[in-house]
Amino acid sequence: MERHYRCSACFWQGTIDATVSARSQPICPACGQEFSSDAVVFPEDRSDQVRQFPDSTPTDQSGLATISFLTGAAAALTWWCPPCGLIAAAVGIITGAYGLHSRIRGLATLGILLSTIGGTLSLGCGVIYGIVIVHEQQLDDLPANENQPPFFNR
Repeated sequence: MERHYRCSACFWQGTIDATVSARSQPICPACGQEFSSDAVVFPEDRSDQVRQFPDSTPTDQSGLATISFLTGAAAALTWWCPPCGLIAAAVGIITGAYGLHSRIRGLATLGILLSTIGGTLSLGCGVIYGIVIVHEQQLDDLPANENQPPFFNR
């Protein structure tokens, strides 16, 4: 027959054989101290209610950190082509955020940094391309018959 104890010193909780605990004061297997008189003893019928917590070890996301670094480098190298640079930067930032929970956190941080730099340069390059295209269209709309600006033609 087993009894269920909870240690007041280290909060260990578990079962100890009743024959061992009947001979002397039971000892906590985690910290080695004797259970005090105020140690909680659960009745035997509640043994199924002792909660077993699953292993909460995080999954390793090193692959996402590596992908973040590679797409960040791609974004930093393709900033002159705004669609490619912005897509690579978005993928690099998202995978870097998930990769921060891995054991190679520095690579994920570098990927986020490169993605941010590449995305910013790509966005600026896209704005400059847009301004140049609009300006060229406005120049094409001007009358080309004289060398004077159109407001002098009266």
